[in-house]
Amino acid sequence: MKKYILLALLLLSVLVPFGARAESESSGKSTEDTIAALQRQVAELLAKIERLKAEKSTPAFCFSFNRDLTVGSRGDDVVALRKALKQAGIEAGVDGEFDEDLAAFIVKFQGKHGIRQTGYVGPLTRAKLNRLHSCDPAVRAEAIKDKKESKHADKKVSVTAPVISKLESGALVSGSKAYVVGSSLADVKSGTLVSSSGQSFALEIVAKEPERLKFMVPSGLAAGDYTLSLTNPLGTGSLKVEVKQ
Repeated sequence: MKKYILLALLLLSVLVPFGARAESESSGKSTEDTIAALQRQVAELLAKIERLKAEKSTPAFCFSFNRDLTVGSRGDDVVALRKALKQAGIEAGVDGEFDEDLAAFIVKFQGKHGIRQTGYVGPLTRAKLNRLHSCDPAVRAEAIKDKKESKHADKKVSVTAPVISKLESGALVSGSKAYVVGSSLADVKSGTLVSSSGQSFALEIVAKEPERLKFMVPSGLAAGDYTLSLTNPLGTGSLKVEVKQ
């Protein structure tokens, strides 16, 4: 993209002096006419650049997913779905029927892209598939934008199991929001609170950052000591905590 911009600027630097000389040599041509002509030429060049970019980014495989898909669905879009999964590194065959195996592959795809893992191709999953594989360059441009925006976030992927240093509040209150600080928290997948008697309660993760995580404390917890555990793909970290009413 940078080389195209430089090309446009280079052309402009050549055309401006030329236009100025032409104006001095022809008294009938106004400054406004010269500027308008230069603007048209630059606009044409930029349009050509956009066309070249679109042609360059057209994928070998493209398809627009326009309906929801689930077990039992059949058709060309199911075949295309399997091709899309293959390009994502998930070998899913070539059959035109949506079966239980394909649903399991969809779960993997959804997990990879941060979509709720249902095995059902609904609006969110279709939107992601279209942003990756649509034949429309404008739609694919959104995927390129997403990739650029997540470039720095990719550097923050955890390399160890979660480490929970402390609770920001010092204690948990049943039914309220709470924060923990530590490290390797950005890709935590699940969390639990386990009472001293062994009863386990699932946590609702609200927001995640590499060194800070927000969650909802389950309602109806009895006051007492609990073990807070957070799990990411590399393991589980724990911390002894107190729950207050």
